[in-house]
Amino acid sequence: MKFENVVYLLRKEEDIKVYEEVIKNIEKKLGVKIKLYTASLDLSFIEGAEYAENNLYDSIEYIINGEKPEILILTKHKFDPFSLIFSKPEFIKIAERYENTNLLFLDENIKSIDSIAIALDINNSINLDKYIDETYSFSKYLGIEPDFIYSFSPEYYELAVKKTHVEREAKTILEEMLNENVNRLKTHISKIVGGNAYKIKILQGEPKKEIPFFVNSNNYSITMINKSFNDKISYLENIEGSVGIF
Repeated sequence: MKFENVVYLLRKEEDIKVYEEVIKNIEKKLGVKIKLYTASLDLSFIEGAEYAENNLYDSIEYIINGEKPEILILTKHKFDPFSLIFSKPEFIKIAERYENTNLLFLDENIKSIDSIAIALDINNSINLDKYIDETYSFSKYLGIEPDFIYSFSPEYYELAVKKTHVEREAKTILEEMLNENVNRLKTHISKIVGGNAYKIKILQGEPKKEIPFFVNSNNYSITMINKSFNDKISYLENIEGSVGIF
C-alpha cells in the first residue's frame, strides 16, 4: 500500500522540533510531501503550513473533511498519569472522536523512528487484513521490519474449559487454542507480506496489559493498534511512547 495523502497538525511550539527531527524524515521515506496545518496563529510562520482553525477539534474536522488524509499525524504531548483519575488526555479524546481516521500520535520527545510493534488480536479485530497491510506497509516504507505482537489470555477461556474437562485435558485444550490462534494470525500476516520473512512475538496474559508492558519494556518507537480493539482506550492509557491507530 502506498501513502500519498499524509497530514501533520502542529499545535504547540514543541511540535516544531518533532517536525524538524521526525516528520521530515517520514516525508523522505514515504516519498510524499506531508501537508502541514496549524491550530495556532503563532505557528503560521512555518513555511508551507496552512492555518486551519484556532480550536483543535475544528482544525481536525477541517482537515478530515477537506483533505481526507490517509494518515493524520499529531504530537502526543506529555500528560500526568494521575490526571487520568479526573479526565482523559487530549490525544485519547481525539482517538475516540475520530475513530474512522488513521491517527499517528508521535511522542513529543521522539528523536527518530527505529522500531515498530504491531499489536494483534485475532478475536478482537475488524478488517484485520487491511490493518496488517497498512501498518506493515507503513513500517516497510520507513525501512523498518516490524514486530507483530500477540498475547494469548488463557484466563479468558480457562473457566469455561475447566467446567467440562479435568485440569490435564483443559491444559491441552488451551495449548491447542493458542496454536490455532497463532496459526490463524500467521495466515493473515502471510497473505500480506507474501514470501517475506517476518517476526511475531507471542506473549501470555491479558492483551491490554501484557502488550503495553512489553512494548514499554522494549522501548519501541511506535506501537500500532487496531481501531476496532475493544480495549483501545486501555492500550492508549498504558502505552508510554508513540502510538498509531490504524
